[in-house]
Amino acid sequence: MRFFNPFKSNFARIAENTTKYYLELTEKYQNRFDDEVSLLATAGVLDAQNYIFVRNPQISVLEILDMAKQVVSGSDSIGQQVRVTRELEKYKRATSAEIISGLVGSGTLSAPLVDFVISLEVKLFKVDSPRLAVADIAEACSDKSETIEKAVRRTREKYAGERMFSSSTAAFMESPQLVAVRKKLGIKELRANTQLPNLPKKKKATDKLD
Repeated sequence: MRFFNPFKSNFARIAENTTKYYLELTEKYQNRFDDEVSLLATAGVLDAQNYIFVRNPQISVLEILDMAKQVVSGSDSIGQQVRVTRELEKYKRATSAEIISGLVGSGTLSAPLVDFVISLEVKLFKVDSPRLAVADIAEACSDKSETIEKAVRRTREKYAGERMFSSSTAAFMESPQLVAVRKKLGIKELRANTQLPNLPKKKKATDKLD
């Protein structure tokens, strides 16, 4: 079923934003994660925070965590279904020369991050457009899976940090009010004596000057 695509401008944006949060987490907080499930889920929670941390939540932290578990375990997540379907379609259309040269079916998609992003987009778009069937939303994401994959790859290659993503990530990772949320996601808390670097002692007014 083909339908007017209300998500056109959001496919790449959500992919880029989720990837930026993922990179912030891996580059600055890697030591607080034990596995890819927690990393992906936390990136998803950060990107979907306007759906989660509101008076009437539309998505739960556990929903996103379950999504990450499905993706990492390879247990037929929506993102994986969309990606595989798209790859099969590309393979059917490919010429023999393309297949032989490895241009098609070479596993270029950055799974599981791409699979997770696609699953997240289906979830967010369903909240935004509740009257649409999940199958139709998944089809729209399938049509744009190459756009999504390119956005993830480009962001991973070029992202050098942005204040908005850095600040938002730091606030989430360090806020005392979000300890329970971080615990659900499997994020380790730093010990009190390791949170701050050793700072030089201030000199007293009576100390001799060098």
